[in-house]
Amino acid sequence: MKKIEIEPSILSADIKNIGSELKKLGNSVQSIHIDVMDGKFVPNKTDFSPSFVKKLSTNLKKTVHLMVEDPDKKIPEYVAAGADMIIFHIEASRDPIKLIKDIKKKFPKIRIGISLKPKTGIEKIMNVLEYIDYVLVMSVEPGFGGQEFIEDSTKKIEKIRKAYPNIDISVDGGIKAGTANKCKKSGANILVSGSFIFKQKDYKMAVNDLINDTKGK
Repeated sequence: MKKIEIEPSILSADIKNIGSELKKLGNSVQSIHIDVMDGKFVPNKTDFSPSFVKKLSTNLKKTVHLMVEDPDKKIPEYVAAGADMIIFHIEASRDPIKLIKDIKKKFPKIRIGISLKPKTGIEKIMNVLEYIDYVLVMSVEPGFGGQEFIEDSTKKIEKIRKAYPNIDISVDGGIKAGTANKCKKSGANILVSGSFIFKQKDYKMAVNDLINDTKGK
């Protein structure tokens, strides 16, 4: 069983005071999740540009989740800006395997993940998983924070874990007490959570609550 990690999504943080927000997390997490949205691939748009990522001062690893059209052009910019992990969507890439190989060749230290929307079947990514470091299962429709968890997401997690026992499986959307436990039991080992963490007074306690969550079935 892989160690459970929590990855706070700064989409729900106070961006104007992001430095102090990240300090409140302390050493309770290893990485943060940065949602880059272009207003085209998803209806919302964020201002998390490569310059934002570069200026973001933290010892935590930076996972950049590209919810954008044509990720091929964006990935080198974010790697150069200091991203430690890059996630792109299977729905946005014309040739995901070629893209992954190109990234690995140019940036051998970068970790690469692939994501899929709730309505995309896992058969779309199964031939890609052997080339990547981890997969991100979206358990809400990408584009907005604070949505309710889509229960069928656990079935995707179970199937991926069965086919690839050693791969890192991340899940993003509606993660809180109850849904966190469902994802863990299904095989996910990285839980992305925004609203649940940043709406609490004690961020460290919120992270701990997700790691130790035993609610739900």
